[in-house]
Amino acid sequence: MRQASAVRPVGGRREGGLTRFLETDLQRHLQGLYDLFKLPSRPPVPIPKGLQKTDSGEYLIDGKPALDMPEGRAFFEDQRERREWPTKMALAMLTLGRLPGGAPPGAIGAFAGRGNKKRTSSSDSERVLAQTNRDPPKSLKQLQDAVAKERPGTDVHHIAEKKSARDDGFSEKFIEGYHNKVRLPRLKHRLITGFYQRYNDRLGMSPRKHLRGTSFQVRYRFGLRVLKKHGVLK
Repeated sequence: MRQASAVRPVGGRREGGLTRFLETDLQRHLQGLYDLFKLPSRPPVPIPKGLQKTDSGEYLIDGKPALDMPEGRAFFEDQRERREWPTKMALAMLTLGRLPGGAPPGAIGAFAGRGNKKRTSSSDSERVLAQTNRDPPKSLKQLQDAVAKERPGTDVHHIAEKKSARDDGFSEKFIEGYHNKVRLPRLKHRLITGFYQRYNDRLGMSPRKHLRGTSFQVRYRFGLRVLKKHGVLK
């Protein structure tokens, strides 16, 4: 029995540290190095359709947080890997006596890298979002005056959409002026952003496309109706 216990101890024989390293850790490290060397030749993940950056620096896809969408997570993860590639590659090649140059193709940090803040799913954040979302409709002046004061769970919104207005060549004094900016609950801001992007049965196209080429006054009046429709403006 002593001999049997030595050969087959209670609970079975346990693998040693070297065996565990060779079978798991080493394979994982080799796979990581292989993925690192292959990254420059790997096609970049395409920009998700409908991706938009809000005034607060948050990225949305059809009004929903981009990081909550599979295509959004894949895109931003790919962007992160490409931004970190030069540093990781340099560390991996130090033993070879040379350093790699450049960055892998598709690393478009100018679009999605900067300002990509880590989101939090804490109960406090959800509570703040829910609280601000219960705000009653306010007058236009109240919404405009609130822009000057930061408030958690809210975003600054442009009544006449900022991006499309800039694309159509309108002056910054109109786009960024006091009368064109209001502070909204963040959840309602997401809904409004999604509304502008999605196809509208009544218009026969998305509101953003419908407003293309119109005057600033037309965009502004349309934006006011959207605020009332979403229960933000009295």
